[in-house]
Amino acid sequence: MNTYVLKRSFKDLSIHLVLLIGVAWSLFPFLWMVLTSLKSYIDASAATALLPQQWLFSNYADAWNQVGNFPRYFANTLFIGFSTVAGVLLTSILAAYAFA
Repeated sequence: MNTYVLKRSFKDLSIHLVLLIGVAWSLFPFLWMVLTSLKSYIDASAATALLPQQWLFSNYADAWNQVGNFPRYFANTLFIGFSTVAGVLLTSILAAYAFA
């Protein structure tokens, strides 16, 4: 095999390896958050194992129904999020027009 091809293959492999490590580094907190949300309160407080001993999907229903006025809080979050995106989009369009 050509040495150029070997060097290029090694370079591509090392770049992909670094990118995969970066992806794993970025996704691990999200995975941890989801797995912790499926634990019981005692297991989540102890933080001894990554995987829950008992998978409690009912935590989501409890959060939706029992924590204050969760549907209203969720609607407020959506309103603020969409309003912010619309505001940024409008100002960006106006700035792009001015710069063009």
